[in-house]
Amino acid sequence: MQSDFGPNRIAALLGEIGDGVGCRHRFEPEFGVSADLLVGAGLIGPINTKIPVCSEHGCPLIDSCDYEADFVNKAPGRGNRKFRLTAAGQRAMDDPSEMLVALTGSPVARTVMTSLASGPTSIFALAGELLRAEEQSARDDAPSLGYGRKDLGSCLNMLASLGLLAIEPDGTVRRLDELS
Repeated sequence: MQSDFGPNRIAALLGEIGDGVGCRHRFEPEFGVSADLLVGAGLIGPINTKIPVCSEHGCPLIDSCDYEADFVNKAPGRGNRKFRLTAAGQRAMDDPSEMLVALTGSPVARTVMTSLASGPTSIFALAGELLRAEEQSARDDAPSLGYGRKDLGSCLNMLASLGLLAIEPDGTVRRLDELS
């Protein structure tokens, strides 16, 4: 389950966006990085108004993307699919310590690490913790965390690549500081 999802891969994605526009339909499959996780980490910000069509930002998927028509036709629900770098994203490209702080500070990463503080657990139990955190947000009238299974998988791979946890073949997840 583990992959190279560490700061270098994320820095490469952020560098590809640069001063331009990124799109989840390109970057999630190409880099294996959840856009929602990066939004939660404050590295990218979604574009929800004045969303550019693909040709305006030179997307390399023009004429081959199943979603291009959504932007051309201004279809409902196209918000939160394109994004720009934030100031934190710019800083994180140049400073690995900024990247680490941002990535481990996302709500899903905090939920995972808090859950693992009491010992190893399964991926399914972590998914349950994420669901409970989402339900608590709703009870508190707080904004939705908006995370799903894909984001949990991305987060686990990221935290493993950062050397903070291990994912065993049986699906058990443990903090690496417990292994010694």
